[in-house]
Amino acid sequence: MFEKAIDKSLSPWMESDLGKQLIHTIKQQLHLLLPHHFGFYLVQCGREECTHWLDASPIQEKIILSHHPIANVSKKNIIYCDFQSLPFDSNSIDILFLPCILETQAQLPALFEELWRVLLPGGMLILFGLNPYSLLGLKHLLIRHKNEFPWQGRFLSSHQIKKWLLQSNYTIEHTDYFSFHPSLTHLEKCKHDCYHRLGGLYQIIATKQILSLTSIKPKWRLHLAEQSLLNPSSQS
Repeated sequence: MFEKAIDKSLSPWMESDLGKQLIHTIKQQLHLLLPHHFGFYLVQCGREECTHWLDASPIQEKIILSHHPIANVSKKNIIYCDFQSLPFDSNSIDILFLPCILETQAQLPALFEELWRVLLPGGMLILFGLNPYSLLGLKHLLIRHKNEFPWQGRFLSSHQIKKWLLQSNYTIEHTDYFSFHPSLTHLEKCKHDCYHRLGGLYQIIATKQILSLTSIKPKWRLHLAEQSLLNPSSQS
């Protein structure tokens, strides 16, 4: 649907069997989720080399953000920007999608606050992260010195991400885990908690909820009510 924003191919790891499985798993989950959600604007933050992830959404305006300099600024629907200072009005975006970018982002609480600012009330945040408590996470500890995705970042647990989201006034709607390591594919149908702890990829869905104001009875009405009780003869 979209042209690539920058002149680069997928990283060697993304073209590996594990990388391809990650790409496929994310696409598969989005194709189950996105067709049921409507609106005006859907924004993907990062992983601009995978623009096809948004194809299943009925939303017409699909925007992809890149934190890399754009090779051709005329490319449609691709914006180069700082993710912590998004070029959108407050309360303007229906769905925000973060595909495995938290591992390389600094100041995540501030990032979640910025995402909350641009989301519409009731808007949805979809994020995928790499699970440190998995075989992939173990491998990350062994080769984290490599300067390529996904090894160059820090793997953050879903528990920590949800903690930050709750502190930023999101409501957690759903959390799920997926294993894209070939040696663990037999666990895909397993619903036991041990499977969730082994899944190399997790998905968190959160929404922006704004609490409604509770109506408070004016003090002057309370005062009049008290007066009528003290002076019943004043009533006609």
